[in-house]
Amino acid sequence: MAVSRKPVMKRYLLLLLVLPVLAIACSDDDRDEPYPSIITEMALLRSDANGTISRFTTDGGSTYTLSQSLTGAHVNAAWRFLLGYALNDNQRAILYQMEPVVVLRDSTKRATGYRDPVAFVSSWSGGGFFNFHLLPRTQGGTHGWGFLRDSTSVNALGGTTHHLSLYHRQGNDPTAYSADTYLSLALDSVATSSAESDSVSIAVVTFDGRRLCRFPMARK
Repeated sequence: MAVSRKPVMKRYLLLLLVLPVLAIACSDDDRDEPYPSIITEMALLRSDANGTISRFTTDGGSTYTLSQSLTGAHVNAAWRFLLGYALNDNQRAILYQMEPVVVLRDSTKRATGYRDPVAFVSSWSGGGFFNFHLLPRTQGGTHGWGFLRDSTSVNALGGTTHHLSLYHRQGNDPTAYSADTYLSLALDSVATSSAESDSVSIAVVTFDGRRLCRFPMARK
């Protein structure tokens, strides 16, 4: 029986810079305190009708209220970040790191399906996303990211396997130094509904050749 899913976000906003309103500082009273245990997780942050972000939800399904709300964001929008945070005595989250995550869009209809190589670090699934940690080589230029629909096939379990490729356009940016880059592909971008036997295979062209990342479509 097919398992339907509501879209994780109705509006994706690719945020390439940390929110300018974010300022994390320590007071003089904190200097003698032990350094907190930092938790690093992928998470979704959403703003309200006033452009205020007061909480976030991790891929593990936990929702935390921020110790200090962020203001001045776009209204009713959502962002994906790799967060570094600690919880205070009231179980409120103090942010120490906000690494922007590029949410991949369908680039199949583009005139050229670029598959420029990157260095591969890791891939994993969680929170309704397929995630990648890559190391493109750059000299500070802008890269294009997305995914390409290659084909579908019937897998050994009788379900559908979606065969995708990572869209990466290097452009005119020289392949100089490696830069940590985090990408996420929403399951709902691949298919709005799926069966337990469905899966996805994502091909990533690396400097060492083509690498296949395979995931079940069942939400975890």
